[in-house]
Amino acid sequence: MLYPRDANDDVLNFHFYYYHPSMAAAVIFVILFGVSTGAHFWQLLRSRTWFMIPFLIGGIFETIGYIGRALSAGENPGPYTKIPYIIQSVLLLIAPALFAATVYMHLARIVRMSDGDHALFIRRQWLTRKFVAGDILSFLMQCSGAGFLTTGDSDSISMGKSLVLAGLALQLVAFGLFVAAAAVFQIKLQQTPTTRSKAVPWKKQLTSLYAVSVL
Repeated sequence: MLYPRDANDDVLNFHFYYYHPSMAAAVIFVILFGVSTGAHFWQLLRSRTWFMIPFLIGGIFETIGYIGRALSAGENPGPYTKIPYIIQSVLLLIAPALFAATVYMHLARIVRMSDGDHALFIRRQWLTRKFVAGDILSFLMQCSGAGFLTTGDSDSISMGKSLVLAGLALQLVAFGLFVAAAAVFQIKLQQTPTTRSKAVPWKKQLTSLYAVSVL
């Protein structure tokens, strides 16, 4: 539920939330992320896919972040305390960057599995490095912005919002380019398949990559 604010509200009367956090939604997402993160942890150990560690950490961050949101919801209609707000604000912003980094590494492994380097418009060795570098920059910008948002100072809040939005924009641009790279790879490998690509389920892996990207 939203409640009114005016243009000078940040300066005159800082609030952690400009809505009442939903307990039901927070609990649902704690369960969903908690269960899926547990399943991914078991899968990681069983298959020793260590590149999935950032994905696992992202799931843990999401779970803890929504626990923080639930704690805030328990304080409805306010006033809200700082610690739960900081937990949900920081962790829920950071987690998607970790998910994206894992998806970038996944494509590099699909390319290697299918011997499909010729189908990439960028060298596989640079594929993960460049996109993960952009993801790290986005990660740092959002972390910095989230830190400013928790200060209560109007100038810091304004700077924090700008940093968060810039970080999210960078992340969206990088992820859009990545999905385009994956699509081009698929088209070119279908046109000029390798012997190895005919023997491994690379299309199934790409389908899962696209599904995760949409989510």
